[in-house]
Amino acid sequence: MPDIKEKFIQCLNCGSFNKDLSKFCNRCGRTLKPDIVITTGKLSKLKEVEIKCKVCQKPVNSAGNYCLFCGSRLKDKLEAESYQQTREDKTSFVIGKISDLGMRRDINEDSLSTIEFSIAENSKLIQIGLYLVSDGMGGANAGEVASQTAVRSINSYMINEMQTLNIKDFEKEISAIIKGAITNAHQTVLGLAKQDESRKGMGCTMVICVVKGSAVYIDHIGDSRCYYVTGKKIKQITEDHSLFNTLVKKGAIKKEDRENFKQKNVITNALGISIDIDKSIDSKVKIINMEHNEFIVMCSDGLTGHLEDKEIGEIVLKSSDPQNACVELVKLANQRGGKDNITVIIMKCVKK
Repeated sequence: MPDIKEKFIQCLNCGSFNKDLSKFCNRCGRTLKPDIVITTGKLSKLKEVEIKCKVCQKPVNSAGNYCLFCGSRLKDKLEAESYQQTREDKTSFVIGKISDLGMRRDINEDSLSTIEFSIAENSKLIQIGLYLVSDGMGGANAGEVASQTAVRSINSYMINEMQTLNIKDFEKEISAIIKGAITNAHQTVLGLAKQDESRKGMGCTMVICVVKGSAVYIDHIGDSRCYYVTGKKIKQITEDHSLFNTLVKKGAIKKEDRENFKQKNVITNALGISIDIDKSIDSKVKIINMEHNEFIVMCSDGLTGHLEDKEIGEIVLKSSDPQNACVELVKLANQRGGKDNITVIIMKCVKK
């Protein structure tokens, strides 16, 4: 295929490239910000078949999921794409990921990131996986700015700090690095909000998973979740930082009361919002040692607001591919209303 020289915008959410005049990502529906990432140069020309968007009637590439101009969903089918990374102990993680606009939102304020990199130990390279899910809040453009900013901040901080990490004391040092990354992201989001009055009060949740070998190190802030799925069981690893969960722990209300609880979406801790971020961060990073055919599920509350934990576990275990499971979860959430943006990362452990 011939190469073409054009200006493209890379979506910070899914990594795909869009033409310079695009307002929305053709693949995931994210609002594009030309001032954040612009890529110029040669890209292999993709096969393009133009169709008309049913909402704005403008011609768009049929290979995409969303209209470049108005952000409307082009088709019901969501793209399936998974990849696999093998680590030093012959443990592989097959990764599925998706971030969907949902059925009622105009902007996707969620962000996700899946990064693999290596750190040196003497003459040996150790493979590391860094996975993030963030749910922005604040209205207008503030929510997506908060989640994108936090994701970029944590990625940059952790990759830099881990280059000098002592592998022999990995558990202790990675815990300190994760907490430092969360604190740094909080200050970065807070600083942006102070610079622009329209972004006052913006913030975001964050779930962080760091993978080394078959071990997964987990921390979070807010009500985005991380689950551990094994056999026929699903276990929530994170604890929601929400008003509802606080009242449940105090015995004031029951878990079964969630649907009728008017303030169920009020969170008590978030990046850019918490007064004392150090007290808000969990005191100890959770560690899961993964076995063959076990899963980690990271998600925003756009998923858990429509699906019960048991349903999530059943869909994940039923599917042989994590990306297919991501797609099925999003489809079901949208069928039930899709009231919020829906973001999911699924990691499947495969041991040889």
